Amino acid sequence: MPVPFRRCLAAALLIVAGSAAAGDEGQQVLAREMMAELVAINTSQAAGPGQTKKAAEAIAARLRAAGFADSDIDTAGLNAGDGNLLAWFRSPRPKARPVLLMAHIDVVDAVTADWGTDPWTVTERDGALYGRGTADIKGAISAITTSVIRLKSEGFEPDRDLILFFTADEETQMANTRWLIERVREKADPEFALNGDSGYVDANEARTPKSFLLQTAEKLYATYRLEARGLSRHSSLPSDDNAIYDLAAALARLAPMRFPRDLNETSRAYFRALAPTLPPAQRAGALALADGRIDDRAIDAVEADAERSAVLRTTCVATRLNAGIGDNVLAPSATATVNCRILPQSSGSEVKTLLRELVRDTGVEVVTAWEPVAAPASPLNPVVLRAVERAVRDVWPKIAVVPFMSPTASDGMYTRSAGIPTYGVRGLVFAPQDHVMHSANEYVRIDAFNDMVSFWYRLLQQFGKR
Repeated sequence: MPVPFRRCLAAALLIVAGSAAAGDEGQQVLAREMMAELVAINTSQAAGPGQTKKAAEAIAARLRAAGFADSDIDTAGLNAGDGNLLAWFRSPRPKARPVLLMAHIDVVDAVTADWGTDPWTVTERDGALYGRGTADIKGAISAITTSVIRLKSEGFEPDRDLILFFTADEETQMANTRWLIERVREKADPEFALNGDSGYVDANEARTPKSFLLQTAEKLYATYRLEARGLSRHSSLPSDDNAIYDLAAALARLAPMRFPRDLNETSRAYFRALAPTLPPAQRAGALALADGRIDDRAIDAVEADAERSAVLRTTCVATRLNAGIGDNVLAPSATATVNCRILPQSSGSEVKTLLRELVRDTGVEVVTAWEPVAAPASPLNPVVLRAVERAVRDVWPKIAVVPFMSPTASDGMYTRSAGIPTYGVRGLVFAPQDHVMHSANEYVRIDAFNDMVSFWYRLLQQFGKR
């Protein structure tokens, strides 16, 4: 049975004078209870309007109970039923521009029949907490929110405003993200954002932490359609003008295509920090990449790993096919969806030009389905690096902070595009088997969840004093 919030809050307030360990334990209880409340609210698009609003109001209620003023809390949304959360932890004497603390309230849908537990109830099993959103990312929302609640109860005074920035539709169109940025800009000029939806603690299969991956860039998300048109008539009269064959020819060219390697500041720093942890054969390639040297044989050894290869180049891959109107009719058209993850120093127009050149004599047209957003890599800000390194040292003392470019996309693309440098600092330990976001039976390990809660508290401590 969940522990009532007011009892948890009272416990959190009582441990102010106690040890840091006792404070961590009280906050972890509070964060777990909050996560359970949020998971129980189905905030997927399939659940219909009003659910993100309900979740945003639940977060707001916790902040009000902790002493945050109504005037510093906003749950408005772009559309009826949309709920975002903006909340100010005010600095009495700001010495710097505000920081956004980012996460998203919505989740992807869950098919209950595919799960071993109820996806809308947090279930403890074998040292893990199962439920939709535990890893992506209602756990992080709970860590961030309970950290500011704990700090406020301790009399902490931030040296700049800390702004909770929880969005309603990151998993879909991110329209609320763009709207919310403008809403913040009406009142504040954030210096940077700390994003709970990216960056993580990389661990081996035994779940021993290896490095803290600080996300300073992410690939641009773009989708194109390859469209072929042909003569449609009875299938007993085959024709060379066949949309399916034309599309197949274009896809056969796409499959082996590799974009050129192109490193940026983040990826060079990533390979330089990664090199000492790799076997000798891969270490040489990582150092060559970091130093800009051409050593194809050594670099090929590094690229044998799909995740590291994705850091080096833009990728495009076919993900969907659609053709035909009947078994006995030549298809009037055939379409393939091609999803691309583009290096931030490149652009959608460059990629579209290359795709057109690739298929130019197949009769296939390239159409933009999702226009990529220009989101330059964030600079390696020493203020952010220092704060993250200190918090990491407290929680995981033996690992280094490594700049990282993620191949996936988050609503950080829009804060970066708006000129707000954004840094992914989820703080969750992920072994290879723990990357379960969007899957059935999503979970977060209890020890990893507790460490994430402790990390966010220590990270936010770096921006002020008691």
